[in-house]
Amino acid sequence: MNEKIINKIREVYAYAGHVDDWNIIKRELLKSLPSQERKKFGESDIIAKIELESQVAALWTELSGRPIIFRENEKQH
Repeated sequence: MNEKIINKIREVYAYAGHVDDWNIIKRELLKSLPSQERKKFGESDIIAKIELESQVAALWTELSGRPIIFRENEKQH
């Protein structure tokens, strides 16, 4: 995960730190990232996408001290 994504996670956390729902976190993060970085979340390489989303979830959990909630139809990374 590159520094741009890490910085955006921290920015989103600053106003949405109370959120634990993965869909909301991801949506807010994608809204704030430039298109080049957003593309990484839609990679055709599913393993790279899962790895990136896992890293995002781990950093969010580290910042908040709470696990992210994934909906039943989503695979927890």
